Amino acid sequence: MTTEDILKRIDELIGLGNAVLAAKIPAMAYSSASVDNGKFRGFRSASLSFLERIFGTSQTYYKEFIEHVRNNWPSHTEVGINILQAAKAEIEGGWLFTVEGQVSAEIFADFIALAKEALDDNKDVAAVLACAALEDALKRVAIKENLDVDDKDMSEVINALKAKGVIKGAQVPIVQSYVKLRNKAFHAEWDKFDKESVSSVIGFTEQFLLTNFS
Repeated sequence: MTTEDILKRIDELIGLGNAVLAAKIPAMAYSSASVDNGKFRGFRSASLSFLERIFGTSQTYYKEFIEHVRNNWPSHTEVGINILQAAKAEIEGGWLFTVEGQVSAEIFADFIALAKEALDDNKDVAAVLACAALEDALKRVAIKENLDVDDKDMSEVINALKAKGVIKGAQVPIVQSYVKLRNKAFHAEWDKFDKESVSSVIGFTEQFLLTNFS
């Protein structure tokens, strides 16, 4: 999902919230009967699902939505709309991917640390961990650059990043060489690569993470 897709979805959710307010029954301004229950539940469920997917359940926007948009009251619908608008502003400012990058960097660093530990005793395990970290990191950088990499293999992702200028110069042939290693590791062709090539992937991935996720 690209940034444009995310922003478009937020606008759709805000539209659902406004539809709830437009459909409210004026008789009891703050009773549970004052809004269309079906529309409200649709707005609340869709918004929570979206916020969980994009930010996670531990992030402020999700927790605020859970806390404040509980009852079928117009005022709570308005709070929900305000939360979505705040999330939109943060994404437009680039803060979403800053936070996401920090979290991703920690996860990738764990993978690389495990790969290093496994390298001396089991190069095969180390290869799988390092190649998985590199491939996922490449895809996340591509998504950050608004590149469509859904269902793309590692080679296609590298080509997209190369065309965008994210990967250039000496990096290109180096990272392209890791595609073969990745395929061998993921297909259990253990006798077709050595410890030195795995060590090379680990070193490259470490540097790539420092450059793109720090």
